[in-house]
Amino acid sequence: MEPNISNTNQIKTANNSLNLMQIIGIIVGFFIVVISLSFLNEKQDFYFYPWYYEYLVYFLIFFLIILTYKPARSYLFQLISSIKFNKPKDYVFIILSWIFLMCYLAVLNIITQQLHMTPDPPKMIYNPSEMQLLIYGIGLVLLAPIWEEFLFRGILFSRLKNYIPICACFIISSLAFTCIHPISFGNSLYIFVFGLLVAYSYYKTNNMFVPISIHLLNNLFSLSIAMQ
Repeated sequence: MEPNISNTNQIKTANNSLNLMQIIGIIVGFFIVVISLSFLNEKQDFYFYPWYYEYLVYFLIFFLIILTYKPARSYLFQLISSIKFNKPKDYVFIILSWIFLMCYLAVLNIITQQLHMTPDPPKMIYNPSEMQLLIYGIGLVLLAPIWEEFLFRGILFSRLKNYIPICACFIISSLAFTCIHPISFGNSLYIFVFGLLVAYSYYKTNNMFVPISIHLLNNLFSLSIAMQ
């Protein structure tokens, strides 16, 4: 008697999926480690790592948590194996999303000016060495989009869909994503909407390549502003 291939694949997928408590544990554990390290590293007389290693450290923390926890590791491999690069519509989605973000940023700047609010100053980088800039740029532009999208969209958003309404998934994943960044009116409002956009991009395309690419373009733009 031949085995039922469809049922076998469903069982394998179910076994490799994360339940709600596992998702909460991963998110809470990551936040605790990152916030603790950031707090200690901001002390003037104590440094775990220099400023240009910040995003590299977060990347290593994420993959250390994921790779040492078998259910998360199995699910991550599923996400990676589902990435596709040969869908033209996905590239159109990326371009349109980037145009929307630039328009939204312009509107947000106008609103803050009309409300006589001081705009959030961009994070500036003053006279870094070539090696410092290289490490910081790799962390910000390449590594941050990868681990943030896998964590907040690939794990949190996609798994929450099995437990709560889709609208709540968009809001919760975007709020969690916002909280990992510096909190201020303009910055937080932009990041929250950005989180909604990349979550929607993943929801529509089911391809992690799309939100990662949008995120990469956004961080590349941020780096170019910081270098001015």
